[in-house]
This record gives sequence, C-alpha cells and structure tokens, in this order.
Amino acid sequence: IGYGPPGFAQPIGRAADRARDGAGGLADPAGRKSRLRRAAKDLQSAVAAQDDERLADDLPGVDDTWTAYHTLHGVLQHTLYHTGQIAVLKKRAS
Repeated sequence: IGYGPPGFAQPIGRAADRARDGAGGLADPAGRKSRLRRAAKDLQSAVAAQDDERLADDLPGVDDTWTAYHTLHGVLQHTLYHTGQIAVLKKRAS
C-alpha cells in the first residue's frame, strides 16, 4: 500500500507495474506515460470522492503534522516542478 491518508492509499510495487504496463513495465516509455496518466486520474477521483471537510484533517508527518490540504498542495506542487524539469529536458534534447 502506498503512503497517504485513509481512502487515498493505492497498491504499489514492481509486479503490479509490470502487470498493468506490459512486459516492459516502467522501462517502456509508453508504459511510464500510461502509468502517469492513470495515477493522475486516480488521484483526481480519490480527491473528488472526499468531503471538503477532510481537507482540514491533520495528517501525521515526520516531525510535525500537516493538514490534508497542505499535503495535497505539496504533492501537486512537487508534480508540477518535475513536469517543468521534464519539459526543459525534452526541449534541450530536440
């Protein structure tokens, strides 16, 4: 099970990746893109299924607690940061 608050956890693991993404698993570029799109849709569905009040719930952290809103905001910001890195690398490679 992945990390996250109850209701957001998803099964993870290399065997599950290979089963979903084909023989190449994450080594296959099409498999990686497919898994990223699926993960984004899964996150969107999981967030949409939650009550707005859950955003104020405290989630345990390493040295502190954070609200679900703050954690979700951090996950999205982190994802956008890496998306920007990928875009720069792709532009430089072309």
